[in-house]
Amino acid sequence: MLKRLYMLGMACLTAGAIWAQPKLTVSRDVANMGELMFKMPGKASFVVENTGTSELLITQINPSCGCTTVEWTQTPIAPGETGTIEVEYDAM
Repeated sequence: MLKRLYMLGMACLTAGAIWAQPKLTVSRDVANMGELMFKMPGKASFVVENTGTSELLITQINPSCGCTTVEWTQTPIAPGETGTIEVEYDAM
């Protein structure tokens, strides 16, 4: 009987770990920066929210070209909390 309870407890813990997942929700998909003048960088901000049930950690963002730099919230984002992604485009 004790073995069955132990197995049931382990199954519940495993299932809980599988269901507890972070989920990234972004405020918008696209930032239209309009027409940018030469040597005048454009900036955009995106708000990210963790709508999941465990902490969200963004470890890497890969811009598509060398003219784009990105800064983001480096600390874990708790469920229900928000962070930011700051993007700068500079076509020097």
